[in-house]
Amino acid sequence: MQEAHFHHLPVLRFPGKGFSLIEMMVVVAIIAILSAIAVPSYTYYTQQAKVSKALAHAQPLQLGIALCWQIEGQLNQCNQAGNKGIPGLPSPLPDELSELSLTESAAVRLTLNSVNINNQPLQIELTPNATNTYLDWNIACSDYNEMRSVVQNCERQVSY
Repeated sequence: MQEAHFHHLPVLRFPGKGFSLIEMMVVVAIIAILSAIAVPSYTYYTQQAKVSKALAHAQPLQLGIALCWQIEGQLNQCNQAGNKGIPGLPSPLPDELSELSLTESAAVRLTLNSVNINNQPLQIELTPNATNTYLDWNIACSDYNEMRSVVQNCERQVSY
């Protein structure tokens, strides 16, 4: 009987499978950088969506104030919810809001439960500005600065 000799067969070497430690560290670093950019942007856009939803509750009041102003001719006659075509305030308030009110100057004030800026609820004030022919609305918000606000078209810091 003859012995089997395997020395003439080529040696098959299997290269290492998987990733090296350095490759894994590079992947982790890339993921960390991407998440550092994505998370603040995602938070900002979700806050903007919450603000848009809350501002939708102010639109019936704005429309009522505009109609009242066209009939009465003066904004100080249009500062009470439930009077002169201005709808009443919802009771209870929607979940997004802790305050929805009208001021003496017919401005609409909102305080949002769902959006916090520096651990304080976001405050928004929509102030009507009457011209001879139309009513324009100025927006003030508590997170106003020169860079950006979660409230679109915010023009100044809220002052109440």
